[in-house]
Order: sequence, then C-alpha cells, then structure tokens
Amino acid sequence: MNRTVLNSFEQGVPLTIDDYLETAAECLAFSRYGNLLVLGTKHGALEMWDFNTRSRDCVIAAHNKKVSALSLRFPPNGEYVYTASIDGELKLWHTLTQRNVLHVAFHTPILACEAHPRNPDFVLVCTTKHGALLLRITGVPEAASPAARTLHRAPLENGNGLAVQQEQMHQPSVQSLEEMEHQILLVDAQSCTCATFSPDGRYVLAGRTDGMVSVFKLGEPTQGAGAQILKHEANFEVPGRASIKSILFEPEGRMFVINSLDRTVRLFSSQMINASTMDQVVSSLEPYLLFTMVDLVNRKQYMHMTFSPDGDYLVLTLKEESNKLNIHRTSDGLVEKVLEGPGEMVGGVAWHPFRALIASLGGNFGGVYVWTQSSEEHWYAFAPEFRDVQENVLLSETESEWDWIVEKAVKRERDGHAEIMEIEPNSTLYDLDPSCPYFFLPVTEAPASDEYRHENKPDNVEGMHVRDEAPDLRDRRWRDDKRNES
Repeated sequence: MNRTVLNSFEQGVPLTIDDYLETAAECLAFSRYGNLLVLGTKHGALEMWDFNTRSRDCVIAAHNKKVSALSLRFPPNGEYVYTASIDGELKLWHTLTQRNVLHVAFHTPILACEAHPRNPDFVLVCTTKHGALLLRITGVPEAASPAARTLHRAPLENGNGLAVQQEQMHQPSVQSLEEMEHQILLVDAQSCTCATFSPDGRYVLAGRTDGMVSVFKLGEPTQGAGAQILKHEANFEVPGRASIKSILFEPEGRMFVINSLDRTVRLFSSQMINASTMDQVVSSLEPYLLFTMVDLVNRKQYMHMTFSPDGDYLVLTLKEESNKLNIHRTSDGLVEKVLEGPGEMVGGVAWHPFRALIASLGGNFGGVYVWTQSSEEHWYAFAPEFRDVQENVLLSETESEWDWIVEKAVKRERDGHAEIMEIEPNSTLYDLDPSCPYFFLPVTEAPASDEYRHENKPDNVEGMHVRDEAPDLRDRRWRDDKRNES
C-alpha cells in the first residue's frame, strides 16, 4: 500500500467495524508493513491473508492441535513465521514455499513464543513445564532467491478456492530439548510465567509468580557455552506482588505495560533500562510507575493488550466481556474510547503498523473483526466548482466547454514530450525499516483443473466436440471453428 495516499489528518483511534474475516483464528499478527495478516487457527493451520484485498492467500497445515502462539522471524515481513501449539511443538515456516525448516518438540504445551526483534537466531518460548526458554537457532536456510519465487499452484480438490503447494518439501528432523541443551540460554522452570524482548533486542524481561520481574541483558554471541551471552542485571518488584500474566513493550521502547493477576494493568517507564542500554552508569534498573488501570465497575481481569504504532494509545480487553475494546491514552492513563461490537468475547487484538486500524479476534468462533474509521466522500474537495445536489440534474454542455483539452494537447505536442531517463522506486514502502525488505505472496495463474474436464468422455462420437481445455481456451477454439466454417 502506498503510504502517500493515506490521510495524515485522521484521528488516532478507529471508530467502527469495517469488515469481518470469516475464519477460526486463535492468534494473529501483522507483518511489518501491514500488507499481510498472519493467523493461527483452532484447527492447527497457519493462514496468510492479503490484508489489502482481504483475501486468504495460503493455508499451511502446521500442527495437529490449535496454534497457541505465533511470531514473525526477523525481518518481520512475513516470509518466516514461528508457530507454537499446545501439542508441545515449535515450528518455523518459510511461507513462500510452505516449507517447514525447523521442528522442536517440547513435550509440554507452549503458551507463547516471540522472535528476537533484531536477530533471527534467537526465539523466546514459554511453556507450562519448563518456564521461559531462550533458544539459539542456527542452521536455518536463507530465503529463496527472487528467481526461484515462481510457484505452480492449483485449487484444492474440495473447491474452497485456496492455493496449496503441489510439490512435496523435505521435512526437517524433530529435535528435542535434550538435543538442543547447548542452545538453551535461559531456563526458569518454576517461577517464570512470561517473557518478552525489548524493542532493540538488548534486554529480556521475565515475569514471575511472586510479582517480581527479572531483567536480563543479551550480549553478542561468543565462543563456548551459550549461557555466557545472557547476563542477569537486576530484579524489580511490581506493586501488589501478584503473579504476572503478561508483559508488553511499546513499539519505540519508551514504556512497557505489565498485566498482573490482581486485575490491574500498570504502565511503567523504561527510562532506566534505556539508560543502561546507552552504557550510562545508573544506580538501579527499577523503572518508574506511570499509571495504573483497573476495571472499577466489574473488577474483571484484563486479558489482551496492544499498543498503537506511535505509542499514544493502549488497547485493553476484559475477560468475559462481549467484544469490547478499551482504548486508553498513555499520556494520562484515561479512557479515550470504548469500542463495542457484537456479543462475542475478544480472543486477541493487534494494531496495524501505521494505520488507525485494529484487528480483533472473536473468542467464540475465531472470526476477525476489522475496526477502522468511518470515512465520508467529499467530492467537492477534488474540484473547486463541484457542488452537491440532492437529486440528479441534466447536464447542459456548451459547445466550447471541452476546448481546453484540445488546446492542452496541442501545446504539449508543440513543446515536445519529456523523455523519461530513469524511474525511481517508491520509497514510501521501505521508509519504515530499511533492514526489512517488502514481502508479499505472489499469485500465479492456476493450471486447468479437473473441474473443467468432462468426466465421462465419449469415444469417437461423430458430431460431438468435447474439449479438455480451460473455459477461456475452449471459447477461443470455438471462435476459430466458427470462423473456419464461415
């Protein structure tokens, strides 16, 4: 999508439901440029949606049980996607070829996974038995060259219109934790409930059941044991000392939010952590508490959270609440807008990377609700003399009304045409992150399938023409026959 045509004066929050994507999703994530929407379904499939056209590009049968979490590997353009399931398996998929390039078995349900924001070799995994694990993944093949990105695809036999890969890919061998013991950098089996990377990838914050947060600093990879590159910096206490449910950083790293089981969401400033990142001497890494958000009416537990791209707003969803999104301002912690949809609880939420658009999951059926702003068409903004009318009127044209078009064409022919020497690429697609190339799933022409063929083809029936080609080719041959007869 071209960012130059977007309205830069639109409000910062969406207002209404614009579209509904029919699927059975359990988790979701946007690509870096927002052109792809990645979904993990309740049936264990990985779905890639073209968000500009709101169409499903491909479906990958990833797991036997539902996908509990997914994360986009760096660069987060959607080419490589991690999927985790409650069946205890972590997989890495190359979405262009639909190839599984990594398969790790944990033998315990996986609750969450998060890829490193700047290094493709690290991934955080949170499990029910082993706690939080920081894995160092090596030996993953690089992306295919542009010349090898042409796929031959055909519709599925059940006729649902989805595209799948025809050729069989090589499946990787299943690795266990015992085989990857030298690649495990962080193990906190008992007390760790959640973990996340800072936006710059320098720190790992791990929440614990006793209400404490451990801060780890991730250094450069060195020779020898992998645990040497992860250094424990400090611990800080969250007010209330309740078990921590989740931790989320603001996209620019200025603040982070902690959701605790005491039904309270706390917004912290990460100034101390940023100061340590810049190698400044600080006395403590304890962040500063900015605001506290509590459901004062019903005292319900907060479930899902997401920040706006500029960090000005924080979206919170409540447990057992009927499709209600609470949008808070991060400047003062107050509610800016409450979005109410159909009677269905929210199963997940994600904000578009650079638009006032929110995608939320229906907790019952797994459909995706697209929240955006309602826009009105003002045609008079395109022409100064244009005016709105209540009813259609008959246009009366004068003889010389369109003479200026002919005069303009004559002047252009007299002055000569400008010679195009070089076409500069549109930089608006790449100005977000130069290290993240733009990626999309190509659409190729599907070959003729069996639905266009005659099931019981007669043998040598005189006067009957049976065609095996696709409809466009069959019509072309029919026109040629008619032309020859005439």
